[in-house]
Amino acid sequence: MSRDETHGEFAWLQGGPHLEVGFLTELKTSHEEFLSELLDMVSRTTPKADIVSTVSELAEAKKDFLTGYPWDDNDKNSFIIHDWDALARFQFKEERESLIKVYQISDVLIHVNFRFWGDVDDGWGHAGLKNEDLPDFVMF
Repeated sequence: MSRDETHGEFAWLQGGPHLEVGFLTELKTSHEEFLSELLDMVSRTTPKADIVSTVSELAEAKKDFLTGYPWDDNDKNSFIIHDWDALARFQFKEERESLIKVYQISDVLIHVNFRFWGDVDDGWGHAGLKNEDLPDFVMF
């Protein structure tokens, strides 16, 4: 969101087929514990959420997340990148699918992002987001 200086209110940024809701968090545990806690948090959210990714997809993504990959393949001391994706379904006024993207951006910071499909023209048949839908996402 950005501040609308003329009205003193927040205005939603426009563009793209997704509405992104994200946050930064400090990594205080192991990567495995963090992922477990995140999945637990998602299962307890309001609105209700279900992980759509299959058990085998989650297991493969978890393995890749725990292992990570070097930022620079040519540098043996390169920072190791840890990222993870899963698909979830949330029950707002309408059911909404979201890609959950977890990306470690430093030794201690992780960015968690929920990408909700919301463009009626996205080619996947999702219902478009309307202005009256946005407060639900703010509360989320």
